[in-house]
Amino acid sequence: MKYVLLVVSVLLGCPAFGAGNCRSVTDALYGFSLGTVHNYPEGLRRGIVRDGTAQFIADAGLESLEGEADGVVYPRIMVLYDRGRFVGSIAGGSIKTEKDAGFGKLVSAVANIVGAEPSIAKGRAKFACEDQVELTIEPTKWDDGRDHVKVTVMDRAAHKEMTDHMVEYCADPAKRRPQDACKRN
Repeated sequence: MKYVLLVVSVLLGCPAFGAGNCRSVTDALYGFSLGTVHNYPEGLRRGIVRDGTAQFIADAGLESLEGEADGVVYPRIMVLYDRGRFVGSIAGGSIKTEKDAGFGKLVSAVANIVGAEPSIAKGRAKFACEDQVELTIEPTKWDDGRDHVKVTVMDRAAHKEMTDHMVEYCADPAKRRPQDACKRN
């Protein structure tokens, strides 16, 4: 439940951008693509494994991944899905040998993938992306005090559709199940 709250708090109110090829970042870093789910989990990068699934409602939720790829240790990668498609991901990772937990190296690697440099303000890297895709990288400190780098890739339009679908689903008592994450009245 703690991770669900983190996802919701991170996703609310994040701006969208417009220009580079940001959709390719999830495939390059972890081995899955935004959009229709295919070749999953078999297509995950070597070292990245599926840790579990959490359903918000019958056909929307998140996949939890973890592992190590290209020297980055990812204790948690959360991938939001809605009706057969991945809409975004939020990953926390670090390179233990780097003083900045790998922020500089991850920004550089992602800039190479996207083909553009980010704007950096207040320690947060924002990339200009196509359509309504958001891509940010920022240093973060976890509850245990360890430094990590958070990489967020989100299709804002698909996320809005997911949110709207969940609201509509939860408003229909005939669809709701006891295990759904609908607000109980």
